[in-house]
Amino acid sequence: MAASTTASTSASGGESRPALAPRALHCPDLRAGTKAPALLTDELAAEANFERYPAVLARRSGATGGAALGHIEQVPGATKPTTRTRPGKRAPPSPVTPLDRAAVRVHCSAECTAHEVLYAGIDADLSLWPRGIDKQTTDAALGRWREQGVLCSIMILNGSLYKIRPRHADGTPVEHSDPPLQAMLREIFDLAHEQREAGTPLPDVELLINADDYSFSRLRDRPVLPLLSITKKRGLGADILYPTGHYVEWAKNQGGKLVGLRSEAFRYPWDRKREVALFRGRPNTHTSSRYALPRMANGSKQIDMGLVWYMPEHDHLRRVTPSLAPLSKVDEVSMERHAEYKYLISLDGNSYSHRLLKLLALNSVVLKEETPYVEFYYHLLKPHVHYVPFEFTMQHRKLETASSNLTEVVQAAIKDDEAMRRISERGHALVHTHLCHAARRCYLLELLRRYGRKMTYTPSLADRPGAVRITNPRQLWRGDDTRKG
Repeated sequence: MAASTTASTSASGGESRPALAPRALHCPDLRAGTKAPALLTDELAAEANFERYPAVLARRSGATGGAALGHIEQVPGATKPTTRTRPGKRAPPSPVTPLDRAAVRVHCSAECTAHEVLYAGIDADLSLWPRGIDKQTTDAALGRWREQGVLCSIMILNGSLYKIRPRHADGTPVEHSDPPLQAMLREIFDLAHEQREAGTPLPDVELLINADDYSFSRLRDRPVLPLLSITKKRGLGADILYPTGHYVEWAKNQGGKLVGLRSEAFRYPWDRKREVALFRGRPNTHTSSRYALPRMANGSKQIDMGLVWYMPEHDHLRRVTPSLAPLSKVDEVSMERHAEYKYLISLDGNSYSHRLLKLLALNSVVLKEETPYVEFYYHLLKPHVHYVPFEFTMQHRKLETASSNLTEVVQAAIKDDEAMRRISERGHALVHTHLCHAARRCYLLELLRRYGRKMTYTPSLADRPGAVRITNPRQLWRGDDTRKG
């Protein structure tokens, strides 16, 4: 998958907002007897099948019940973020059109009941075990997949987190060193603590978490074995999907922390965007599209594609056809500057690409390579509603066999500007309504709860004699590390 950096773009004008009520200056009047005006953003929300802002605001004000996570996100600081610009470039003007003003009305609730549409994916994944998950099935999964840097087996018992197999068969400690896996284990550790302190402990469960780029449970397996993974192939994989730890790091250390809180920070005025389809990324690719499409689009004035890291000896296509000219490495384009383009190309990486969510967060049209890999939220994505699909095929990594309709898709998009703008708004609104950090934590919480209801047995330490209780975050890396920290 291509690594990416994210920064905020233009911020809308207006007064500073208090941190605990970031939408107070822009929300509709919800006092008794007052009907909120119907704006274009409500129309877009209805078309995209997610809640209108007033309903979410009502939940936040306590009009309806529902679980709220203890970490409830707040806008960092009481003032708007400073608009970042490149040296010598003037800051873009504040949004002035109704669609741009709609951005400040898009909000991601910390109330877990606001994201029921997201949880449909959990039920679909768990439906593969109509009679529940018994101990024999879990034992079979533990027997099939061993501990490694990207895979960890855990138990939650009486509200506490345990590593089931902290040591390898030879007695050496297991190091769960993969950063996304570490991030997800920390999320579960924190959730277990929060829910225990709130008097609503997580259910007793034991499960395996896979953070690799690839899925391993298959529908054709008998029995079908439960494995939590970040992706799977549609129609082939039986993995139970969860949000990758990449998103945790994005939310904590990059601009992802503003998703659903300051959606205007991810926008750039539509009429000022360049009518060019942009792709920047690394060459990780299971379809080889990242090697082929830059060659196929070479010379196009409407498509700008390039790799920010490239070594000719790693080029899939040159390994088959050594006479093929190598590609030239191009400069990176920050996510802030991605927003300046009307069309953003999303290509799969080693399997899926976590960059897709970050592109959808911008108010640009995402042109997505159609592949069978899916993530936890793909059941909400609809082609030609939230993104525009395009095709790419190639046989045996031979460039002469490559075929794609990307050029035609871009040309058609340019001719239908208003339709493209609406697609960009729906994708943008979906991310900032149901895919913020709070919503992803709600998804993880709900996944653990529903998984617990699927289990037909109660985990026991007597059955897992090597299990180690995790009492501090250091043990998430190595279970035998008892130092505080």
